[in-house]
Amino acid sequence: MQDRPANDAIAATKIDCGTDVSFGALTRMLFDHLKSKNVDIKYKHSVDNIKRTSDGSWELKVKNACH
Repeated sequence: MQDRPANDAIAATKIDCGTDVSFGALTRMLFDHLKSKNVDIKYKHSVDNIKRTSDGSWELKVKNACH
C-alpha cells in the first residue's frame, strides 16, 4: 500500500478462518488447461440448453451471442 494515492479505491477481505477465491485466476487456469487438451473454446456464445445423452455424453444447444 506504500506510495498508493489515498483516494485510490481498494478491495479488502478479512477472514479469520478460510480463504478468498480468485475466480478470474481459476478461469484462466481452466482455459489454459482446456487449450492444452486441444479444446476449441468459443467466446461470445450462450448455451440455450444442455442435456445428458444415453451414452453419457452431453448435447448442447449453443447460440452465437453476437447475432
